[in-house]
Amino acid sequence: MKLYKQIILFLFFTCISAFSEVNNISTEMGDKCGTFLSLEQRKHILNSLCNDSDSNGRCIQQKTFPSSSGKFLIHYDTIGKNAVNLEDVDINGIPDYIDSVAYYFDYAYKVEVDSIGYLSPSKDNGHGGSDAYDVYVFNLGDYHVNTEKTLYGLTETDFQINTQRKFKCFTTYVLIDNDYSPYDSTITQSGDTVPTFTETGIMAMKITAAHEFHHAIQLNYGIPEPGTRSLNEMTSVWMENRLFPESRDYISYLKMLFNNLQRYPFGSGDETVGYKYGIFGQYTYLRYRDAIIKRLWELIGCDITGYKALDSAYKEQGTNLVNEWCNFLPWIYYTGNRSKDSMYFPSAYEYPEITFFSVRNFSSPTISDNGFLKPFEFRAFRYLLPSEQNKSDDTLDIIVTNTDLRTAIEQSPNDKPFNILCANSQQTGTRQIGDTRYYYSMTVNEGYIVDSLFFSSGTIFYQSSAVFPNPFKTSLHDKLYFPVPENSITGEEVILKLYKTDMEEVFNTELTVSVFETYKVSILDEIPSALTSGIYIFSISYKDSKNFGKVVIIRD
Repeated sequence: MKLYKQIILFLFFTCISAFSEVNNISTEMGDKCGTFLSLEQRKHILNSLCNDSDSNGRCIQQKTFPSSSGKFLIHYDTIGKNAVNLEDVDINGIPDYIDSVAYYFDYAYKVEVDSIGYLSPSKDNGHGGSDAYDVYVFNLGDYHVNTEKTLYGLTETDFQINTQRKFKCFTTYVLIDNDYSPYDSTITQSGDTVPTFTETGIMAMKITAAHEFHHAIQLNYGIPEPGTRSLNEMTSVWMENRLFPESRDYISYLKMLFNNLQRYPFGSGDETVGYKYGIFGQYTYLRYRDAIIKRLWELIGCDITGYKALDSAYKEQGTNLVNEWCNFLPWIYYTGNRSKDSMYFPSAYEYPEITFFSVRNFSSPTISDNGFLKPFEFRAFRYLLPSEQNKSDDTLDIIVTNTDLRTAIEQSPNDKPFNILCANSQQTGTRQIGDTRYYYSMTVNEGYIVDSLFFSSGTIFYQSSAVFPNPFKTSLHDKLYFPVPENSITGEEVILKLYKTDMEEVFNTELTVSVFETYKVSILDEIPSALTSGIYIFSISYKDSKNFGKVVIIRD
């Protein structure tokens, strides 16, 4: 019963792939996939889920069912902790869920092997009862023994093949969940109970089949050294969208990436990074269809290391990884409200927008930012540039990235420095930003840092000739908006003074010029207690200019 099932730990995405030769754990709350668990951990998981094993260490389950193609054998239970729902609408003697598992693994094979042309996973010498590829159905979603990850699925290695190869290759089998129930839950490290799956039901099973089957394919090509697990997970996450574009589950990874670009340098080779960059797989597909990603794995199958293989795949198409990475910059910028119809990602309007590393108002005469970037790391900055014209601030958005391919290939740490400068007068090495009075430059010690600038002119606004709301009622309103002199500049300060009708000054403060809707104003966020009900005369001073008016305050 659901109430008595054990609860598992939090993780946000579609599967776990466990590779025999990898002994380190890399976990992150928010990923639903713990790839590359240690051999010891995987044994612990399997032993906890499996009641009995055969001589090859494979779990013995109560039932098996071959897929229509005969390429897959589905192992499942009808009673006990791993039991599937026995509903059988088509009355064929097989639970509908198992029918669906068989169908969608056949579909994954049809697209990934028959259509795209990847190698089929090697046969396993009859392990699991036949030469068909084995899929085991367990109650992974309510699994509580593994305190690091919740599991959508797991691709387990069986035995090594092609032993003459530099990169190790394996036969494999897959574990998936028995229902992907919305009621399966997880206890996070903070003690909160949350749903295990962000995608549930048949859709969760479908994308897990696409994801895990591609891990099986990858292990047939080999595990590159030095390790670039980021490419394993980038490809498998992308394959979910490739087979099932109606799924939006990968957007949960995109939110994590866009909320903290600098945390996920694509060149690090870590699998937690790879999940986030399924979007780069989509970018590559939209430009080159399946050719690049497929060729990546074929070159890995020729013992070429991960990032070098990806670069070589691009070169065969007349480009290279660095060029494509730079071309990728506007694709990740023009999302959400910034998306452009028929340009970049077709569903870009559904995507989140990148979060800026810093957002700064320009302060005369210059502002600057600097730091160090890891290989293929993004970092985004926003500068708000006050306009001397009758409009809101201009906006300069900057994305910088490190294109040091050699370091990514060798997987050796070598961060690169950069320095950004924005000035209100031309200086050595700067260039003008649009037709504004501002200038920009970026200096680097080496030539690996690339920047991309996105400039937006401010919105034209109008002068307000009156304070609003007027009268101001404390029961209805919380802010007073005062008109500012026409020559005032957003972001700069004005002086507000309020007088009684006999011209006795009762209030004096500095306010910042800002924009409300289409009006340039200064805003009094809190009405001081000294302003009792009555009529007041106000003045707003900016340099040698002043605005005057009357406002009625009603405390009710």
